[in-house]
Order: sequence, then C-alpha cells, then structure tokens
Amino acid sequence: MSVKFFLQHYLLTDFRESIFLFAEFMVIAFFLIYLVWFIPTHSRLLNNIFISGIVAIFIIITLKWLYIVPTEQISDFWIFWDKAPSALAGQPLMETPHDYFAKFAYQTGFLVYIMTIVKLFGSNILAMQLLNVLYQIIILLLTYSLSNKLFANVRISRIAVILLAINIDWFALNSQADNQYLASMLYLLTFYLISNNKLWSFGLAGLTLAIGWIIRPIGPVILIAIICYSLWFILKESPKKIIGKNILLVTICFSTIFAAGFLVRASGLNPYGLANNDTEWKLISGLNYESNGTYSEELNKSLNGSESKEINKATEKRVLAEQIHHLNEVNGWGRLFIHKLAILWARNAESIPFTGFGEGHSPKAYWTAALLGYLGSFLIVVFSWVGSFSLLKSKNDPMILLLVLTILGFTLAELIIEVQGRYRIELIPILSIIAGMGVESFILAINKSGIGLRNNVQKRIFPLFKISDKDAFSE
Repeated sequence: MSVKFFLQHYLLTDFRESIFLFAEFMVIAFFLIYLVWFIPTHSRLLNNIFISGIVAIFIIITLKWLYIVPTEQISDFWIFWDKAPSALAGQPLMETPHDYFAKFAYQTGFLVYIMTIVKLFGSNILAMQLLNVLYQIIILLLTYSLSNKLFANVRISRIAVILLAINIDWFALNSQADNQYLASMLYLLTFYLISNNKLWSFGLAGLTLAIGWIIRPIGPVILIAIICYSLWFILKESPKKIIGKNILLVTICFSTIFAAGFLVRASGLNPYGLANNDTEWKLISGLNYESNGTYSEELNKSLNGSESKEINKATEKRVLAEQIHHLNEVNGWGRLFIHKLAILWARNAESIPFTGFGEGHSPKAYWTAALLGYLGSFLIVVFSWVGSFSLLKSKNDPMILLLVLTILGFTLAELIIEVQGRYRIELIPILSIIAGMGVESFILAINKSGIGLRNNVQKRIFPLFKISDKDAFSE
C-alpha cells in the first residue's frame, strides 16, 4: 500500500524529483544510522553528547519550521485558540446544544490548557508553539530512555531517536494548538513509570495517564492495553503484586478524571463537564463507505441540523444502522478496513496540510515537504514491521508487550471510528522504538550475509577516530 501511494502521488507526478529526494533522504538517514552504529556505546559521556547533539539539531530544524509555516490556526486548532480568550473573559463556550463544546465536551480539558497559556503569555501563538517544541524534545528523551530500558541496547535507542527526529510528518503540527504532543509526552511518561514496576511508579502512572486522557481522549486504549498486559503478567509472574499496583493506577486515574470533570462543571466553564455527547458521530464517520471512514463535510452537514438533541440522536442512530446494513449488503467491511489501514499507516500523516504550509509557498515546495514527511513515516513504519518480527525471535523486557498492545488496540479502534492520518502521531514514538530494533536486525543481517561491513569500517573508519574494534561493538 505504501509503494502504491508513493507511485501514484509522487513518482507519477514528478519521477525525476521523486527519485532524487528519495535517494537523498535515504542516504542521509542511513548515513546517520551508520555513524551512530559504530560510535562506542560504553561511554556515558559519548552517549550524552550524542543525545544532546540530536536534540540541538532538532531544535534548530523545528525553529526554522515554525519560522516558515503560517501562524494561522486551522480546523479544530482554530476553535481552541479562538475560544480561549473569550472563555477567560467569562463568555459562554456554547449557545446551542449543537455547538462544538456541547457535543464534544471532553475537549474542554485541552481548552483549559490553552486558556492557561493565554492567561500567562497573552494571545501569543509563539508561546504555544515553543511549548509544543519543548514537549517534542521531552518525547525524544523519553523515547531514548524507554527504548534503552526495554532493550538495554544503546544503538537501538539512538536509532529510534534519529528516526523520530527526522520525521516531518511527526513534528510538523507544532505550529498548531494541537493536543497530541502534550498527550503523547504524558502517555510515554506513563509507560516509563510502569516499566519501573514499583508501587509509587504505578501510582504516578495513574496520574499521568489521567492527565493525558483529559488532554486527548485515547486514554481508554492505553488503559485497556495496561490491563491486558497485567493479565498476561499475572499468568507469568507474581499475581498479588501486579494486581495491587493496577488497582492503585486505575483508582488514581479515574479519581483524577472524575475530579477534573466535576471542577469543569462547578466552575461554570462547561455544564457537561468532560462528557462525550455525540458518541455516534465518530462511528458514523468511521463506517461511511463512500469516504473510506474519513471525515465527510457533506455527511456532517446532513446530520447537524437545527433540530432538537433528541431528534438528532434518533437521526444519527438511523444513519448508523443504514451504514452497517449497506456494508453487510455489499460485503464492504474488508475493503473499508483495508482503505482505513492504508490511510492510517501507508500514507502521509496529513499533518502538513493542517499547518497551512501550502499558503505562501509554491506548489513545488509543498509537494517537497509532503514527500519528505512521507519518507520519514515510511522508514518508521517499514522498519517497525521488521522489528515486530524480530521481537518474536528475541528475549526482551516483557514491557515491550504493553507497547505492542497499545498499537494493536489503537489500530482496532481506528477501524471502527473516524480515521485520519494525523491520529497516528501519538503512536509514532512507540513505532520508532520498535523500528530501532528493526534497523538493528537489518544491519546484523547484512553483516552476517558476508558483505563485510564490519571489516570495511575497521579498515577505513576506526583509524580516523582511533576507535578500537572492542569499543565499536561493545554494549
């Protein structure tokens, strides 16, 4: 599916430029991987220099990106940024039950965050953008730390960070009031805390999971993954310890969410708290055969009339039943799911269009940025498949199962609800960790095939840097 997308959207559009950019990107990416593979791993100083260098380069690139993209907010991002000042001034979030924050009251959690930024820094979009960059930096560090904790392999951790840092599809939306980076950071922190396997760390994980859930509601997927992982752990290890830790995590998580909902209602900000008052919409959109499960403006307009809430609910249920009947009638479930999987994993993340980059830049520049973003995602997705197969044959920290379950749970959910490529942004750091293992497996396979990569490096590279064989290949 990835190859088909690349052929249709890039090769057939500009064959020569596509091949040139593809080759250039891959050469740079694998050169970076090649270098970090042979930098000694036993020195903490060298490891700190490496991660600091990657972060420094990433900061330069992302600041340049913020400089060249428009500051205008788009789609839902505009709603948050537009509503925050008026909400701070005491104006109501909604006028009718059909307004955004009436139907999707759970988004009030992220709105409170935006209101806090506006309160502290004024309506200065740069403050929000720089905070997004900060969260991305922390995500890079957490990716490195979590990967090293799971695999005890510095090379895999280095590669995971490089794959993530060069992925424009992943970092492009830092110009927008996007809740994905803050939530992603909190979810990664949750995984890291759980990996410590202490009572206190599970308690803190419950808090970080709850806050991430309030900011962006994919928390149920992660909580289910944690529970499934714990059930597996019960069968393999000590049941009493893991059960007590999970009870603490779940208790703190739900207590925090309920308290936040209560505070939102009590403050008068949103009488619905953090509820979802339109649960059918995501399903209707996700099971829309004509749009391949993506957002349809035509369908949205047909459902969001000026009728009462009860009448609209009845209409949505009827339309949903009709869609399911149609899918059964034409045997369209398989085709729908294949198209949705392609949108989620085999295409651009659609993050660059949501930045408004096309405004003020030539079609050629936009096409180039989109292709580079696609190539970054392509590398991670392809090598995450390789890494997944490698996991089946290796013995690693069982915690890796939690990350795999999270990806599987998210993918299954996206098969049913509305799908967008940019929804995978939270999962890209996890995929990059697995992809790091995939790249390592790939390099080891090349070494074993007799190409002589190690011998060439010993003869040509090591003398230049005075690196010994033992240094380069020690863990």
